Amino acid sequence: MLMSREVINLEHLFRPPDWTMWLIATVIHFGLSVMYAAIFSVIAARLRIRDFWLPPAGLGFGLALYLINMYGFTFVMPWFALVRDGITIAAHAVFGLCLGLTVWANTRPNAPLLPI
Repeated sequence: MLMSREVINLEHLFRPPDWTMWLIATVIHFGLSVMYAAIFSVIAARLRIRDFWLPPAGLGFGLALYLINMYGFTFVMPWFALVRDGITIAAHAVFGLCLGLTVWANTRPNAPLLPI
C-alpha cells in the first residue's frame, strides 16, 4: 500500500529479501489487524452476537474483508489484483475465524481479558 506496485514486481522474486519491505509490510498488517479486530468487536457487541455465533461471524467478517481488500481497494491500488488467490482467501478466513474465537473466549464467564 505504501510502497506501490514495485514491491510485487516479478524481478523481486529472484532477489534476496528486502528487510525494509518486510518490516513495513508487517507493521501495516499488524496495524490493520488491530483496527479490524476493534471494528469486529464493536459490531459483535452492537449486534449482540454471542457464544456459538461469534466464530462463524468472524469467518464471515474475514471473508468480507477479503472482498473489500481485493476488489474494493483494487480501484485505488490496481496491483492488489495480482494477489487474488486461494492463499489470500484462506488467510483472510483464518484471520476472521481466529478473531471470532478470540472474542468468544473473551466474552465467556471469568474471561481473562476485559469484557466488550
